[in-house]
Amino acid sequence: MWANVFPKNAELLYAWLYLARHSDRWVHFGQWVFGCLGIAATMACGRLYGLDARGALMAGALFAATPTVFLQATTDYTDLAFASALLASYHFALRFVRDQPDCGLDARYALLAGIAGGLALGIKSSGLLDVAVLGCLMAVRAAREVCRRRAAWRMAGWCAALFAVSVLALGAYWYLHTWQVYGNPVYPFRVTILGHVVFPGQGSLRDLILTPNTPPALRGLPWWRQVWVSWTTFPTYYAYDMQLGGFGVQWTWFEAPALAVFCVGCLRADRIQFLMVKVGDADDKACLSSPPSSTQCRTSPFRRSGGRWRAPACLPLPQAGCTS
Repeated sequence: MWANVFPKNAELLYAWLYLARHSDRWVHFGQWVFGCLGIAATMACGRLYGLDARGALMAGALFAATPTVFLQATTDYTDLAFASALLASYHFALRFVRDQPDCGLDARYALLAGIAGGLALGIKSSGLLDVAVLGCLMAVRAAREVCRRRAAWRMAGWCAALFAVSVLALGAYWYLHTWQVYGNPVYPFRVTILGHVVFPGQGSLRDLILTPNTPPALRGLPWWRQVWVSWTTFPTYYAYDMQLGGFGVQWTWFEAPALAVFCVGCLRADRIQFLMVKVGDADDKACLSSPPSSTQCRTSPFRRSGGRWRAPACLPLPQAGCTS
């Protein structure tokens, strides 16, 4: 059942790699294609946030060297492919909404954000909210440019159409197939709004995915105990899937303390730059961040206060050149 309801963008690439040589020799190379895209998108986002070339290169290298990325890159899974496509869409959306005087709207970035967002949506259904948030962020920027008379409504509509059509063309086809077969575009998950069942299914996301995939050692524990058990459990076997202690011994005893010292040093030097995207006037901004336990993005609006940007929900990013 799962093989017939999950979107197929990544699997189609793997199938093409198989058909090219009538052999599975190159199938495991498929995620490296997306992995390279994720590295490039990470570097490009770093440049937009003010990193120099060396800092952006280090950010891309850190993305590639993450244990989960490095291990899954040699498999025909979809997690790395999804994250990389979403990073690419995020980058092009940032390029679309960045504030430059008299720049108007650039339809190229709307199209590229839609293509990458459609790829992500067609890999995992969890990309629905991510792509929707990016689309809303771009819509706010387009409306702002129209209200300031730096772009025409026709241009804003053209950008919206490019984004929407690209997302739907590349990401919606398997949801339509699932809707036709099962009567629910995101089957087997049940969709309810205010207690009313919109699309029937076998259960909620927690019932079907989160609870069954929680390791037995973590079930019933509060979240902080789950984190502690995971970080202090050292793996004794090789696995490219989920396991406790997946960050490795070096994270618990070296990298996590070093990160804390690094952030404290940057705070003392007053060189913290928040991941923020300007979508309003000089005193109105919105922060786009992702919680560590989810791939779903959220926006957290905040205002300037006392000469500093107050955003408790934002993830701080030390600026280039800051050392502890």
